[in-house]
Amino acid sequence: MTTPLAWKNLFHNKTRTAVAVLGIIFAVVLMFMQLGFLGTVRLTSAMIYEAMDFDLLLRSPMYLQLSDPKTFPEQRLNRVASIPGVASVTPLYMSISTWRHPADGGKQGALLMGMRPGTSPFLVERCHGELHALATAQDVLIDRKSKPEFGPQNNKQFGDEDLGRLTEINGRQVCIRGCFELGTGFAANGAVLMTERGYRRVVPTLGANRLSLGLVNFDQDMPPEHFLATVQRVQDSMTSFQDVDAMTRKEALDFENNFWLFDKSIGVMFMLGVVVAVIVGFAIVYQVLSLDIARNLGEYATLKAMGYGNRFITSVVIFQAIFLAGLGYLLGIITSFGLYAVTEWGAQVPIRMSRSSVTIVSVATLGMCLGSALVAVRKAYRADPADLF
Repeated sequence: MTTPLAWKNLFHNKTRTAVAVLGIIFAVVLMFMQLGFLGTVRLTSAMIYEAMDFDLLLRSPMYLQLSDPKTFPEQRLNRVASIPGVASVTPLYMSISTWRHPADGGKQGALLMGMRPGTSPFLVERCHGELHALATAQDVLIDRKSKPEFGPQNNKQFGDEDLGRLTEINGRQVCIRGCFELGTGFAANGAVLMTERGYRRVVPTLGANRLSLGLVNFDQDMPPEHFLATVQRVQDSMTSFQDVDAMTRKEALDFENNFWLFDKSIGVMFMLGVVVAVIVGFAIVYQVLSLDIARNLGEYATLKAMGYGNRFITSVVIFQAIFLAGLGYLLGIITSFGLYAVTEWGAQVPIRMSRSSVTIVSVATLGMCLGSALVAVRKAYRADPADLF
């Protein structure tokens, strides 16, 4: 048979075909956006840990998440400092505190970090900012990536024009002395850095000789086997205590990722969004193909009378489904790229289209279209040539 029957069916009713393609575009865009947001959770959940300088992390066994790390005794960190192979230990104080908008007085939750003078908890230079400017207990550095709701002078981003401005943290007056660049992900909409003395001043409930996190670094020229042995030595030295945990860098990053992806509802919500998108796309394509078959039952009966069987009819419907899937996917991925750019610009969060997302959406799109075609084509099987007479 030389007549391109599948093409004829698709373009005989252009409106119906357009509706099917639009439905697939909607499903594809929805899947890409859900996977994009899920990727954003993965990228930002451990963003702060990735910027921190540590080989081993000490923290409370009551630790919930980065914004609520609890505390443990400082002497545990001091004990680790005496172990051979440990190059440095850095105490860090961290909690969510109330930031007052410098102009309108509005309140925002900020991730407040306290550090000991002469130390830096960060790996990358952009996070160091103006650490030398933290001269008194009132001085703070503000993250440039803090949201505009925190009150930058230009209403967009903190910068040099904000130096010297006064505001409050937890009701205590502080002065902005500089900026650094970190980003906080889902933990908070802004971050503030100050000295240990300043931190204890605005968080008076912190117990004496208590820390939020302990950053442990080993000798850089240590052979890999010695590195692992030192990690084990530190962890073994902590097992006798019930008030501290020692985790490797990978373990800490994995813990934070798993918390946001699986323990919190936000990760599960985005995963369910992908499933909903597939169901919606399946329903739309099925309705279009089913309606097309129902309106052409006489034609399918004629094909059977001419000797064409169910296999041929199935191939026609499947070809239509594959065409709809390909066109809808192509237009959907183009639309998604645009929405990614708009979302990243507007929400100031990293959203990327990964190879795994492209693979997942392409397979899901093809699967939902082929599945709907196989369900819808059963109506054509019931076409009886005898009904033509």
